[in-house]
Amino acid sequence: MKYTSFYATLFIIFITIYGSGCLGAEPADAVNTTVVDFINAVNEGDYGSAYVVYLGTDFLVPASIDMAFRNAGITIGSVSDVQFKDLTLTENLATVTADCIILEFDLAGRETNQIQVPVYFRLQNTDVGWIVTKVAFNEPIVLSEDDMVDVEVEKTAIDSLADNAPIIFIAAILMFGSGIYLDRKEKAAKAKPSKNVDLTGAVAMQKESIAQYVKFVPSQNPSVGKKATID
Repeated sequence: MKYTSFYATLFIIFITIYGSGCLGAEPADAVNTTVVDFINAVNEGDYGSAYVVYLGTDFLVPASIDMAFRNAGITIGSVSDVQFKDLTLTENLATVTADCIILEFDLAGRETNQIQVPVYFRLQNTDVGWIVTKVAFNEPIVLSEDDMVDVEVEKTAIDSLADNAPIIFIAAILMFGSGIYLDRKEKAAKAKPSKNVDLTGAVAMQKESIAQYVKFVPSQNPSVGKKATID
């Protein structure tokens, strides 16, 4: 667990880069996912969530999504399945047909029939991923680069983190190296024997009080003019 913080930092950076689109899903999968999210929100009656992934002129408010789909025979809870076909994809635009399997019920709530209702979508690739820019029910949408819409996306904290991911990664490496250096330095300091004497709790004493216990004994057979030891 010594380097948990370092690996956690790398994981966050990876997830951030992945979420920013650098390592994202294939464009076709991303387009289908956006359409599925839109249809699921409509099917659940959550038109606010559907409006979040939409930017165009067909629906001016979330309630207009409800009205358009009701007129097409698609009501809350009626979509049982979605099948995609006729995907056309460029770098920035996509069109796709979503064949919705619609369940019909009688007044008692019993299922009476299943019908297929095609819904035609145009999507645009933006800084936040693919978004729906047009929905049609009568005929397929022709793909044209002239249909690009201006999308202004306010940067979030995650976007700023993704933009600075390389710098954060380098900083994490430096922190990791510093941690190893400080850890080794601390261990080396603990392993080195200390020459300091702990005087905690020591009490000063008068020399007269201990003189009676100290005895100096000269070495045996000392020689004049030479060094001698005292025990």
